[in-house]
Amino acid sequence: MTRLAVPLVVGILLMAPVASAAWSLGYEPASPVGEAVSDLFDTIMIAGAVVFVIVEALLIYTIFKWRKNRKVPKGETERGHTTAEIAWTAVPAIILVWIGILTLQTMSATDLDPPQPDFEVGVIAQQFFWSFSYPDGKTSDNVLRIQEGQVVKLNVRSEDVQHSFWVREFGVKIDAYPDRVNHFWIRADKTGNYTIQCAELCGVGHGIMRGKVEVFPAGEVKDANGNPVPYGGKPYATSTGGREFATGDDVPPGEEITVRLVHTPEGGSGPWGIDPPVIEIDQGTHLHLRIENPERLPHNFSVLGQYNLHMDGTLRQGQVGYMNFTAIYAGEFRYICAVPGHDENGMVGILRVRPTSA
Repeated sequence: MTRLAVPLVVGILLMAPVASAAWSLGYEPASPVGEAVSDLFDTIMIAGAVVFVIVEALLIYTIFKWRKNRKVPKGETERGHTTAEIAWTAVPAIILVWIGILTLQTMSATDLDPPQPDFEVGVIAQQFFWSFSYPDGKTSDNVLRIQEGQVVKLNVRSEDVQHSFWVREFGVKIDAYPDRVNHFWIRADKTGNYTIQCAELCGVGHGIMRGKVEVFPAGEVKDANGNPVPYGGKPYATSTGGREFATGDDVPPGEEITVRLVHTPEGGSGPWGIDPPVIEIDQGTHLHLRIENPERLPHNFSVLGQYNLHMDGTLRQGQVGYMNFTAIYAGEFRYICAVPGHDENGMVGILRVRPTSA
């Protein structure tokens, strides 16, 4: 067995760090539940890697030791081996019991009801977007904003078909049903943006049913009285303007354009897009945009590049938003619907600003 020990030890030493890097790539837990699930997963993967190396080493050793072309005397046939049979039955059973105990401990640590939530958020799923309702009565679409370190109880339901609320970094996957409310909790321990994905096939737009959790540090969001609030706030930066077309003395006259946010992912005849797909104006023009959403899904509107203008929140079906700004930069700039997945499907356009002659 001396020859077997060398490849066995080398295999274990090489396998563990390579496997650990592979299964951890791009995934960093950001909550206690996520940490617990990740630790359990890593433990099982390491145990599996060790078992794999041992089994493969024994297999290779057996192949080379008893290969046909070796001049080895033929031994007696042995019918059964009680010690070996007990070993290969008992060892896997012990490993499975051990994994079961670790799994039960993890399930206990990630109990459905938190001991004392700081506040509750309603999560409503519908084809093909997410809506969130906060304790102060305000709502947001596709963006959940919470403060770092706050225990948040989620009350999840569906308006139509079955969905599933999944945030990988939080270790959270909650089914959403139209006939009942499911509960879970999260506590984000790291600031940043985390993707929300529907993990249950819910229709032709399932792939674009994405949102994000924005985790901000304490004190960033405040109410009208200046008191810190651990949730909500504006999910996008404020754009210049935000009123109806030039109606006051402080709003300069300019070019008025209506922008329509359209798409038909349910199989209609129209394509995804923004109408008009191209806006051409001269540098220095005061642009007044009326932004309409005639569709069922929520949309928003952003002008990228040097302008970096973003609508506050989203527009639901029939709602209208306004964006007023001066085209001070010349060149071509993209404008998009910034709801996750919508620009990828064609909800983009070009703002072309012609330079003024010197």
